[in-house]
Amino acid sequence: HASHRTNPTTRRLFGGLEVIDWASLSSSLFELDLTSNELTNVMTPLAVLTELRELKVASNALTGGIHPEWAHCTHMGTFDCSNNSLSGSIPTLHLTRMPRLVLLYLHGNKVARGRRPGARPPAAFYSTEF
Repeated sequence: HASHRTNPTTRRLFGGLEVIDWASLSSSLFELDLTSNELTNVMTPLAVLTELRELKVASNALTGGIHPEWAHCTHMGTFDCSNNSLSGSIPTLHLTRMPRLVLLYLHGNKVARGRRPGARPPAAFYSTEF
């Protein structure tokens, strides 16, 4: 499999990403950086990218929570969704299904602080004050 990296950072993408057939990319896209755009809904559509190792969706306009579908992304090592408007909590069950998750950046959101059970440093989970 060829490794693909996509980085449309600061290209002023906006809205949702439902129009893209993400499932067709699921076995070949390993890193995706959508930082600093104006995206509002990427969390559910991108959850089909089960081979992702790194996802950066920081500094967008994301709302809601982190959906259970992300538990299927078992190769994910870095998940940066900082500086959005995410809220709620991340159920421990989601995180235990992501054994390679080392860095989860949540600062700049209102997401409940948590830690993957049995995680050893440097596993980090960031949160803002409520």
